[in-house]
Amino acid sequence: MDFLPNIDGIPQEMKEHDQWVMWKLISKKGENKPRKVPYTVDNFEASTDKPTTWSTFDACIKALDTGLYHGIGFVFSCDDDYVGIDWDNVRNQETGEFDEDIYQEILLLESYAEVSQSGKGAHVICKGKKPSNNRCRSGPREMYDQGRFFVMTGQHLPETPKTINYAPVEALKAIYDKIDKPKDNLNKFPQSVISESPSMEDNEILSLLFGSAIADKFKPLWEGSTSTYPSASEADLGIANYISFYTQDESQVERLMRMSSLDRSKWDTHPTYLKNTIKKAIDGLTEKYTPVTEKRDHVTEQLIIEDIIKAYPQEVLKTAYDILYKGDPAQFIRDTFGKRHLGDESIIWSCLLAAASMFISNTRGLHVKISGDKGTGKSDAFDKCIHLLPPRFILNSSMSAKKMYYDKKATPRRINILDDDDSNEDQVNTIKKITSNFQERIKHGTVINGKSMDLEAPERQVFFINSVNGINDDQMADRFVLLDTKNDFNHLEKVADFILDSEVCRFDYSDFDVQVCRCIYDILSAKDYEILIPYAKAIKLADKTKLRNIKKFLDMIRSCCLYKVFQREEKNGVYFATLEDFERAISIYSMSADSNATQLTRKELEYLQYFIEQNNKVRYPTKNTQYPASVTIAQLVKHFGVGKTAVRNILHGKDGKSGLTSKVQINWENTDKKIDEDERQKLNSYLYYGTEDFNKYAKFAVIDMNNLQNCLSKFFEDFDKAYNDTLSPSYHQGITSEKVIDETIIEDHITNPYLHNIENSIVVDDKRDNTLSPVDISLSSREKVTPPCTEEDASASPVTLTRYQLGDIRCQGDTNLQENVFK
Repeated sequence: MDFLPNIDGIPQEMKEHDQWVMWKLISKKGENKPRKVPYTVDNFEASTDKPTTWSTFDACIKALDTGLYHGIGFVFSCDDDYVGIDWDNVRNQETGEFDEDIYQEILLLESYAEVSQSGKGAHVICKGKKPSNNRCRSGPREMYDQGRFFVMTGQHLPETPKTINYAPVEALKAIYDKIDKPKDNLNKFPQSVISESPSMEDNEILSLLFGSAIADKFKPLWEGSTSTYPSASEADLGIANYISFYTQDESQVERLMRMSSLDRSKWDTHPTYLKNTIKKAIDGLTEKYTPVTEKRDHVTEQLIIEDIIKAYPQEVLKTAYDILYKGDPAQFIRDTFGKRHLGDESIIWSCLLAAASMFISNTRGLHVKISGDKGTGKSDAFDKCIHLLPPRFILNSSMSAKKMYYDKKATPRRINILDDDDSNEDQVNTIKKITSNFQERIKHGTVINGKSMDLEAPERQVFFINSVNGINDDQMADRFVLLDTKNDFNHLEKVADFILDSEVCRFDYSDFDVQVCRCIYDILSAKDYEILIPYAKAIKLADKTKLRNIKKFLDMIRSCCLYKVFQREEKNGVYFATLEDFERAISIYSMSADSNATQLTRKELEYLQYFIEQNNKVRYPTKNTQYPASVTIAQLVKHFGVGKTAVRNILHGKDGKSGLTSKVQINWENTDKKIDEDERQKLNSYLYYGTEDFNKYAKFAVIDMNNLQNCLSKFFEDFDKAYNDTLSPSYHQGITSEKVIDETIIEDHITNPYLHNIENSIVVDDKRDNTLSPVDISLSSREKVTPPCTEEDASASPVTLTRYQLGDIRCQGDTNLQENVFK
């Protein structure tokens, strides 16, 4: 039949959803018939799980006129309550007659129905809930509620409603029962095998897989790559082999396989294929996963993480613990990033701190938003940061409004990657609610299939957002570290050279140092950390009016401390940040202080600076000058060397309401310009009435050294009273090295090229304010203590610490510290 849709026949309700795609018939090698492939209106392949590739109905209808596409389609999403049922080969094309039983099924659903694109079938769009997610198709029937699109024809079936209605529950169930009909003799697994399988949740198995020694082989399969296998079928067996090592439950193996990007139509069109693949994988097992503790009925998170850590090669573990106990983990991760991406220091450091906030129990959370022109390396910088983290912490997908409440893959302590995401109001509200209640599970009430339900978004969700534009919502911007990428010519030249050099000496993500980075995060994830800042009252702020920035900065100090938590004092589960953590936090904050203080993008700041310069020329504001300088579009075009549209987008935003004029005191007015005696031209003039001083952002905060001693004494006095105990340091009580490192590889004297040099002393000298003097780090008013050691170490030179030492833990006897750590 004709591919082009009858626009008037499609229900108006569907037209109002931005869930439309184009489609083409594409023939692929080895397939008997062409496939319907979704496309964007810009002629790129679309995806049913990426809302950013969907469009409005009107945009798709307009795109049809280009002649590039065969038609339009509607995508089913977890954010709506639509269910689509499709029947194939049930209609006579010549007579239009349906199979009688099928037509009765269609009528009983009491919702909009249309003839399918082939003319041989039909589909119904209704509201309701799919009875189960076990299967989607069998025989002539298919049923979907997300992750698929239907080609829409608008060829309405007589005797069915022209609107989308809720289908009777029993009618939906009757159809689904025919799709998911049990088959008594279809490749059942022996009951004894199932009973021996460890009882673990899906996310626990995925955590083990992504944290195991075979993670680099499993991850490409999970992401849909079959390049290392002779055929797609052998790749299917490969991923089944990896998963079935951890679980021999048939339904769980299938469920996990379908969560991967390998999922393809053959798994549904050949009902026995996937079952036989899974059976072959399980029958071929020579060994199975055995949890660490044999007596446990349920795998606790702590033990799961211990298993993940044990899966690392011993040399990786050894290096990771060396760095955690004696080195600088954050600097090591930054240096690993630097081997793979040039520049963008603010991005890697901010991402480091945001990732650390997942593990801190008293933080408000840190999130990262990168803005910048296309082609300036935003995505590459993000990708290189993300690859240094264990994959189990990453959820890399587009996010529609309220997806976090429905997404079964969302778990606590997760980084959500949103790339070039054009946020709408619903999405912004969802992110604001989740980020403003960082430590809590957030409930969302909704109605599904006429029933009230409470859904939850898990706690400690961190967001990494990458897009061309800045954040348009002030409250949302307050919760993010705002960054920009460089696009100046000199930097881009260096990046080009770096890319060429990288081709000669290529790094891949199985490199030793990347594995060490991931191992560091897995070790840190073994527990939650409460981190206090004893010197908080000694921090002098340049601007006390930006309350959210103050809170953000304190959380940055906590995140800096987290990376050296193995080297910090601990009492009753509480860790104490040092001045070293303050120094690093202020250095990182200063990289983007102006953007975070003003919530403006780099380009907006450049434009604002131009307005300030023009005001300075007319000496505004002074007693003698009442009005600021008048700036026109033409002036800005000439100064910045861009077009009028680009200037208007900066001033007013692409949506006409989120530009620079909505964020600072810039007004515009119509003025007349005299062309000649008889002609005048109307111009828009822009006037900046603010008095912004950018210099103040260079000195966001310093330590008042004159007040520091009193602040520390008061803090520890109050702390001791609160716990009614004498403070004495102890060490990190998470998964320590002796639990997972083979003692045979530990040497008395460790020399590791990945360790940074450790000096025996530290001098804190705040260069931002010459009136402040250095502080004596010994703090003699606090008693000195010696860490616990074995009898064998008693005669050796002990490691002496101050009761609260401002800098990093420093030691005179490295060997003794090493023996204490690894015994």
